[in-house]
Amino acid sequence: MKISVVIPSRNRYSNLIFVLDALIKQTLPKEEFEVIVSDDNSNDETWTIISEYRSQLNLKYIFSNIPKPHTWNASVVRNLGAMVADPSTQAYYFVDSDVVLPPEALANVVEDLEKDPNRVIIGPYDFLTQNGDKVRYPNGEEGDVRNVTFREKPTDQTYNSIPDGLACFGGNLVIPKAIFWSVKGFSVDTHIGLEDGDMGLKLWKKGVRFSYDDRNRGRHLWHESPPDRFPPDMREHVEKLNQKHFHMSTQEVDQKMDLISATRETYEHWGITGWEPPEEWGEIK
Repeated sequence: MKISVVIPSRNRYSNLIFVLDALIKQTLPKEEFEVIVSDDNSNDETWTIISEYRSQLNLKYIFSNIPKPHTWNASVVRNLGAMVADPSTQAYYFVDSDVVLPPEALANVVEDLEKDPNRVIIGPYDFLTQNGDKVRYPNGEEGDVRNVTFREKPTDQTYNSIPDGLACFGGNLVIPKAIFWSVKGFSVDTHIGLEDGDMGLKLWKKGVRFSYDDRNRGRHLWHESPPDRFPPDMREHVEKLNQKHFHMSTQEVDQKMDLISATRETYEHWGITGWEPPEEWGEIK
């Protein structure tokens, strides 16, 4: 087993069908990868489709109702999916239940890891509207404007900086198994929306090298956002990451750095100016 594709899912039945269909179409031989759907207590029709796909994929389905610090916490189910992976797997490919991969994605990952098995591979994705169109941003770019970075960086080069760490989108991310467990997986006390950046910053501080692969550009399917996605204490979550990664960092980082200025620097690195934190972050000290 070379790759374990870990898909955290919570009531995403309608999107998950397209995600699994894309994995059936992968050019990598099916005996070289497995698919793990880690279900976070869904109450929709997710279970009904699993048996259909088991005949076409090496598919594991794990249903969990593990108590979590916060309702929206993808870290717990991602870690659980990694725990049940085949012992021989070399890397985890974390794919969100709303991200559709191109047919060559897994073969590209194997190729990348054969060149350098100790890299973390960040893949981009384009956001789609409810009608299936790419989102158009004010500057005229279609899709996710962050993706310009991916097109500019050759797959055989690796990097290690704060912007690279904060570019770790958990919806399209490959982490070698040994590296993943060396940082103890995703932090379970981090709220969804911040857990990818937290993971990236942990990897950055550990000195891990990141690479970008635009060939693995996925499509982020539209879905409604739940009303409780951003908790009233989101500001405290951001403050916690400030303390964890910057005020207590052993790296030679400007002590005035915080998550907001680091994120702003990251957006500028992607060519986007004028970024401001979302209202849900609140006023950060």
